[in-house]
Amino acid sequence: MDLAGVDLNGSVFDDVNMLRVNLSHMDLANATWGGVNISHDDITNANLERANITATGTGAEDFAGANLSGGTLDGKFEAANFTGVKMGGVNLTFMSAPGATFAHANMATADLGDAVLSRADFEGANLTKASGGEAILNGADLAHVTAVGANFAIGNFQHANLSNANLTAANFAGANLTGATLTGAVLAGTDFTGATYPGGAKAGPPPAKC
Repeated sequence: MDLAGVDLNGSVFDDVNMLRVNLSHMDLANATWGGVNISHDDITNANLERANITATGTGAEDFAGANLSGGTLDGKFEAANFTGVKMGGVNLTFMSAPGATFAHANMATADLGDAVLSRADFEGANLTKASGGEAILNGADLAHVTAVGANFAIGNFQHANLSNANLTAANFAGANLTGATLTGAVLAGTDFTGATYPGGAKAGPPPAKC
């Protein structure tokens, strides 16, 4: 099905199968989609500002260049492509997106909540003042991210790559950083109180590789 260019602003869909649909460049702002299978959909450059989407299916959606600012994404987005997406203030609290790509996305003030983002690629993303709560970012690539003032307290970053990341004034108190790499990271004012490293819990900045 090809719906490219169609205006679905404010649309409401429940339990709909939209597998492999072309939604590229569509206006989906303020849409509410519950239990929708959008696996393998082309949603590139679409406007989903303030949209609320709960996805089912297998994932692999392509959101590259889309605007998801202020919206909510719940459900399965495994291996989805969010490259260069506008995600300011987005709510990802219940997202499951292992292996997804968020490279160079603008995720300032995003709420990652309890999201499962293992092995996800955040290379160069903007996570300024984002919050992670108990997000699972084990094995994620966060190299060169900007996460100034972000709150990742008690987050899971086992074997994550945070090399050359700007973590100024970020909060990693109580986070699990076992095996994480922070080579070249900017750690001015970063809080690692009680964070877990290979040698056990300790306060203060971690070594370059821990």
